[in-house]
Amino acid sequence: MEEDKLKSDGIKRIARVLQVILIPAMIYIVFLVLAPRRFGNIDSAIVIVTQTIVPSILALGMCFGMGAGLFDLSMGSEIVLSSIIGGLCAMRFGLPGLIVGCVASGMILGAITGGLYTALRIPSFVISLGMVLIYEVAGSSLSGSQNFISLGSSLTILGSPLWTVAIGALVFGIFTLIFYRTEFAYHVRAVGGDELVAKNMGVKVGLTKALTYVVGGFFIGVVSILNVSYAGTVAAQLAMSSFSMVFMPMMGMIIGMQLLNVCSLPLGIFIGELSINMIFLGFMAVGLPSTLQNSVLGAFLLIVIGFSENKRKLQRLFGGSKTVAVAATH
Repeated sequence: MEEDKLKSDGIKRIARVLQVILIPAMIYIVFLVLAPRRFGNIDSAIVIVTQTIVPSILALGMCFGMGAGLFDLSMGSEIVLSSIIGGLCAMRFGLPGLIVGCVASGMILGAITGGLYTALRIPSFVISLGMVLIYEVAGSSLSGSQNFISLGSSLTILGSPLWTVAIGALVFGIFTLIFYRTEFAYHVRAVGGDELVAKNMGVKVGLTKALTYVVGGFFIGVVSILNVSYAGTVAAQLAMSSFSMVFMPMMGMIIGMQLLNVCSLPLGIFIGELSINMIFLGFMAVGLPSTLQNSVLGAFLLIVIGFSENKRKLQRLFGGSKTVAVAATH
């Protein structure tokens, strides 16, 4: 009996995962019909997958802070600054300088932001706004008078599709290990669930929140490596323009959290990012203007967050409607 139950549970789990995979598959089929020349070849599929990996990695880094109830919009500016620092290190020390420079600077910047949040006790949203301005100015100063740095082809080999997929798989494995197997992740979820209860249980709330910035900084560093390796150049951002780098990963993370009952968080995030990426690449393929694409991005963000924040109300509403309908039939 127990073996039959385990087999049944395994089959149900596989069926749920297949249902999730159907979401991007259906989106791909729609745009394949609308723009067969753009979507109907292997090169476009490779581009879609590789362009999905970078925002997915950033979304993974967001999970720890969001899980602890923090809201950090400074990640985009940290990516730019880490990319610039890593690029400068690469010019001096080669490819190892790029890797170490990006990852180390990402974690250091995260530690600075987390330390200021813990010391000043200012809401995380306010802290992130201030740090965006500081990090953007720092990036502009480091990038020189031209406001950008450029690397040669020998320093950007990690931007190839094969290396991008390999790095993405490694980072997804690291996230899974941290998120599901470490005491730190359990403390994060406890703080996000009820901070007072977590404190009474002996969890060091301030330290846990500060560490979410540092751990998230590791993922920021990896994104920085892929960011500068793919483009070959990195330009400084000013006037809070780095905000735009945060929105798509944030949507993928929220979608991934909504799919937690169906699949693992990393898979849900990747499915969400893949679906969003295909939608916008599809818009480009059918010739829709970029202004409309940004409008759809904003609307989609509001819909996803609105659904996430009001999920219980919607369940009660539709559940109540069904109850009334059943009662009426009897």
